[in-house]
Amino acid sequence: MIAVADSLKGRSFTRVADWSTAELLEVLDLADELKRLQEAREEHHLLPGRTLGMIFQKPSSSRTSKSSRRTRRSR
Repeated sequence: MIAVADSLKGRSFTRVADWSTAELLEVLDLADELKRLQEAREEHHLLPGRTLGMIFQKPSSSRTSKSSRRTRRSR
């Protein structure tokens, strides 16, 4: 089971400057664990009913965009 530190619960990530180094490392470790679970097709209930929205400041290249779509389709 995945545990999330109380200091991270309910937080929004809008600016890196709003987070301490320890909090950033904890979030990245959590992301690694969630990615590992997804790749292993293991169920978790950490974010039920949640949607992730991402906004990119710079446009990605079409090569990156296409390879990302190809990877997601092959699963």
